[in-house]
Amino acid sequence: MTPDAVIYRYLELIAPAQCDAQLLCQLLCCDADLLARWLKILDLPADLAQLRQQIAGLSDSQFQSVASAQGWSVLPIAGSARLSLDQWQFVLRAAFLAEVLAEHLVVRSAPNRDVLENIRLRALLAISGVQLEQDPKLAELIEFRGTAPELLEDAALELRIFAVIDAIEFGNEADLAHKLLEIDTSTFDSLLNTAATQAQAFVEKIGVDTTSSTDWSHRIWLRQQIGLVGAAFNVCESVDELTAMHDQVSRCLFALPPLLLKVNKNSNRIELVQAPQISIRIDSTISTIASVALTGQRAAISDGPGLAVVDRQLLRMLGAQEAFIVAAGPSEVHGVLVVSSDDDVDVNVAAELYAEELARHFTKQSKLSTAQDDEDERADSVQLFRDAENQRLREIVHEANNPLSIVHNYLHILELRMQHEPEAVQQLTMIATELRRAGDIFSRAREIPDQTEAVADTVLASEIELNTWLRNLGELHRGLAQEQGVDIQLVLLDAPLLTRIDQGKLAQIMTNLIKNALEACAPGDQVTLSCQRDVYRDGGFGFELTVQDTGPGLEQYVLENLAQAKQSSKGGEHQGVGLQLVVRLVDELGGALDVHTHLGAGTVFSLFFGRPVLNLDK
Repeated sequence: MTPDAVIYRYLELIAPAQCDAQLLCQLLCCDADLLARWLKILDLPADLAQLRQQIAGLSDSQFQSVASAQGWSVLPIAGSARLSLDQWQFVLRAAFLAEVLAEHLVVRSAPNRDVLENIRLRALLAISGVQLEQDPKLAELIEFRGTAPELLEDAALELRIFAVIDAIEFGNEADLAHKLLEIDTSTFDSLLNTAATQAQAFVEKIGVDTTSSTDWSHRIWLRQQIGLVGAAFNVCESVDELTAMHDQVSRCLFALPPLLLKVNKNSNRIELVQAPQISIRIDSTISTIASVALTGQRAAISDGPGLAVVDRQLLRMLGAQEAFIVAAGPSEVHGVLVVSSDDDVDVNVAAELYAEELARHFTKQSKLSTAQDDEDERADSVQLFRDAENQRLREIVHEANNPLSIVHNYLHILELRMQHEPEAVQQLTMIATELRRAGDIFSRAREIPDQTEAVADTVLASEIELNTWLRNLGELHRGLAQEQGVDIQLVLLDAPLLTRIDQGKLAQIMTNLIKNALEACAPGDQVTLSCQRDVYRDGGFGFELTVQDTGPGLEQYVLENLAQAKQSSKGGEHQGVGLQLVVRLVDELGGALDVHTHLGAGTVFSLFFGRPVLNLDK
């Protein structure tokens, strides 16, 4: 079983605040139990590259779940047999010897580092008797373990190497190295020393403490206890709630609840949570507490004449003669804990672990607060932009109405001068009508509603005769049609049809559909405007207007997003909002819009309105 010191280092590495996936992989590769559990849960062979890739691909939540589960699985159990650190290092040196031997024997062929590392991993697992169904090479090592040396002379190199390192326990490894690998005793001793050196350097690199007399089992229990107590911080939704929760949960861990001082970046001071009026400048040169807040380096203080008065005051508030000062935050210090020192030799460790847990939640709340500030700032920016755009729109409406009025007056003068040409007067009248409609559209934008108000557009119904109205509409677009080389055709009713509808909105709808059709068509194509009466739909009669073209048809994405604003495929100054506007206006008029299209064969837009036909005799 894994030594307590290794378990403790593992728990340190998987802590959310300081997880280093690469260092964790290195730690796993020095302990057969931890390594086997990770390989089994990820369904991997003993392959370091695959292990690194799989761990790096885990999400934060997946990683924490898997890592914590493996930590719990190897935690000390009362009465369980566990390897001592010496035994653990003995196995690790043997595994490194397998790698060193492989490198020595294939050096001329430029050995692949990944291959060599995997030989070490399989040796580590095989020495410990670990089997993985997904790793046939490891299965071979275990299957032929203990085979008589004379039967291994022509076996694969890795099997012979494993036989040598497996013999270390019995003291005949040098003889086997000579017999199976043709390595003389002096060379083997040198390789053995190299493996020991590499194993020791590896242990130091991953941070496992093999020299102290620390009670690692007690420290593991302490870390888990603080982790459970710290879970109470998960319910906190603000820094204030976090500091209040600290005052409660810290009483479960320490004889005297630690004092907590929060860093206030605005005032450049650290303030006592329990009494905010007591604060210390972060850049104070005499306060040890300030020094810890500034550097993040822990320190110990004792009450005495040489101590800063504010530090002595805090000691007395704590009711202690001595205290341990630790920063809450590995990189950015959010606060400082002042913990009373007592006879418990692990109070310093407990303070560091608790500060680490507290700092993690401080960081979380800081990020949430920053995110909220950013959101508020974006909202303010959007509102400022909206106000500026609203003002600009009002100015545009005001200025646009001036030239419209001038043009309208000149049209009236032209009408008076050309009374002898009825056809020209009729065309001028149509132009004047369209100008008035444009002015009405502009005027609707003059009063912009607040963003929380519903936009309700008034329907202004009036009587129109559809044949005449449709004929005039066709004439208005004939000039554009001629420029495009497109022919406009009209299919009118046999008799006049009078109805009541908002002709301004109806004109907007038809104008958008006609312009879209003309702009989509190629020279030689045709656009047909038609009207039908006595059309039955949805349980009632009404009339139907259609705009049909022989153009290219509509793409699938246009049909799927007919009511949404989109990037126009026409280029130039087209905004891609025409069809969106059509759909909205048809809905406001209580009508129905249908579209039939075929790529390469044209498009038909049909507008149905359930309006009663008025009696022209009245």
